[in-house]
Amino acid sequence: MRKRSVVAVNLEEYGKWLEENGYNEEANALGVVNEILRYHMKSDDYQDVQLYPHRVIKQGNNRFEFDLVIHLIHKHDTFSRWIGVEFKEGDVKKVVRQAVARREFVDYMYIATRWVHLDFDDLLLLSYEGIGWVIWNEELAKLIVPSKYFPPAKSLDVMINLHIYYMAKRAAKNIVPEIVTEEVKRQVSSLDRWVKVRT
Repeated sequence: MRKRSVVAVNLEEYGKWLEENGYNEEANALGVVNEILRYHMKSDDYQDVQLYPHRVIKQGNNRFEFDLVIHLIHKHDTFSRWIGVEFKEGDVKKVVRQAVARREFVDYMYIATRWVHLDFDDLLLLSYEGIGWVIWNEELAKLIVPSKYFPPAKSLDVMINLHIYYMAKRAAKNIVPEIVTEEVKRQVSSLDRWVKVRT
């Protein structure tokens, strides 16, 4: 049974916590955290970092346990940010599903996996939700794709809708002449019959 963190810890305390409670998937969690912080803390305006390992968030009857939640505390509270991280060694499908389910609760969301291959479906889903990806082994961690504050889902929706529009327009270009030709033939045939009846 995992020991849940109900209070914030700093990086040093998190390292000790991992020694006592961490799983294999968190073997280089400190490296992953450092990669994420290196990217997000480019500004000197962040005053503190708090870590919440195995943090549970409840929504109605649902419980979502994050492997790690990072709180970046900004000198102006409005700019403070929450970052969620889900660790997995190799079960990519599972970690992507977990990250997508937890995305709405944080400002940024990451998956942290060993060096594994993601298929196009997983990559598209991560992109759609603005979820970042960090790969790790025991020696190092590397940020592959940063998470986005605003998931690019809207722009992807626009791209998909434009693609559908242009496909329909192209199909219409091929169909409309056929329909017009058939309608003209029908009208001419009808006119021929009318002329024959009148003469």
